[in-house]
Parts: sequence; structure tokens; C-alpha cells
Amino acid sequence: MKTLFLKRLAAGIIDCFFITLFELALIFITLYIVLVLDILDINNAYIGMLTYGIFYPLYFILPYFYFAILESSNKKATFGKRIFSLIVIDMYGNKISFSVATIRYFINIVCNAPLFMGFLISNFTINEQTLCDKLTGSIVISGNYEVDKVKNDYRIDA
Repeated sequence: MKTLFLKRLAAGIIDCFFITLFELALIFITLYIVLVLDILDINNAYIGMLTYGIFYPLYFILPYFYFAILESSNKKATFGKRIFSLIVIDMYGNKISFSVATIRYFINIVCNAPLFMGFLISNFTINEQTLCDKLTGSIVISGNYEVDKVKNDYRIDA
């Protein structure tokens, strides 16, 4: 197996760990607020509205913002990718936009649903791109590359 594949896999596991920590914090905040509202004998309709209307959607929105904001930031990587010195760039060596990071996130969900097939194809592509990389025109590389070296090594058209 290629090293970039293993680095991306490990970075993904670390990212899942960070998202789990954020969501656990959100669960404790939710439980605390529900407990306080119950102690204050607030109507259960308000508690349901609070949990179903505000907190439950946050469990789905939080991972989206985690990936989209961090990958489109100046660091060009999530916390997991930063640990392994990986960055996400477009095919010209520039950071990706928030809209591309958004599309990349949702395509990643769809492509990896059937047994991580969208991720596994990176072992068989020239630039080790996953399906979501190919569809969004992005690439994940080792962060210590210079843009000119990236264009030469990864066969990027500039």
C-alpha cells in the first residue's frame, strides 16, 4: 500500500476522534440543559423543541463545518491531516474554496458509503486521488511540498 493512503486513513481516524469529542461535549451540554429545564419544571414541549430543533441538527452540521472550514482555511487541512503534514489543494496548487470544501464533504459521504470504495480507489490512481478528489478537482499531498514541485511530481496542469 502507498504511504499517502495510510497517512490519509490515519488522519481520518484522528478526525473522527476529534469530531467524537466535539459531539460528546454537545451531548453533555444537551443533557445539562435538559436536566436544568426539568428541575425548573419547564414544559416538556420546550425541552423537545430544544433537543430536536437545535441540538440534534448540530450533530450533523458539526462534522460538515469541521471539514469544510478547516480544509478551506489557510492551513488547508483538518487536525488529523495536520498531524501527518497533509494538505488539501486544488489542481493549481492553491487552497480550495469553502464551496469546493462543502461539495467535497458531501461527495465524500456518498462515495464512501459503499464499503469506502471512493477512498480505496486512491491506491489505483496516478496522483493517489480519491473519488471525491477527482470530482472536485482537489488533491491531498504531503504539506512539505512546494507548489512548483507539486506540479511536477503530481502531474498537475497549471
